[in-house]
Amino acid sequence: MRATSPIAGISAETPDTTRAGTRSGSSATPLPAIFLAGALLTAPGAARAQTAPAPPPEPNGGAGRVLAEEVCAECHEITILPKVLSTDAPRSFVSIARDPAWSDAALKIFFDGDHAQMPDFDFTAQEVANLIAYFRTLGPGE
Repeated sequence: MRATSPIAGISAETPDTTRAGTRSGSSATPLPAIFLAGALLTAPGAARAQTAPAPPPEPNGGAGRVLAEEVCAECHEITILPKVLSTDAPRSFVSIARDPAWSDAALKIFFDGDHAQMPDFDFTAQEVANLIAYFRTLGPGE
């Protein structure tokens, strides 16, 4: 016996079925299975609930050095061995890294803020973490 669904072309089989709600030789999808599939696909967050977001990458001092070479080296000495000694040059990365006032937290605030005597760079959180990791290769950390 066949029950008619309000949705054209979909039928639900009654007790004369042989397996999983389909009649022998029939290829019709059982009505409960369709409703279950639709409910799962439309449930809020169904796709997101199955995968957790990837954790952020660890700070990378090597990537911080590359960024410093690209962005900061035009004005700052960024390596342990200075190329040019000048009294009017901006502070070197080594002097900043070895200054106890420049903790990781202070560096993060500095990189995230506005700068009076230098360009404002729009660093991502990962770039800031990488720059701080590079500073820590040059001197003491927190």
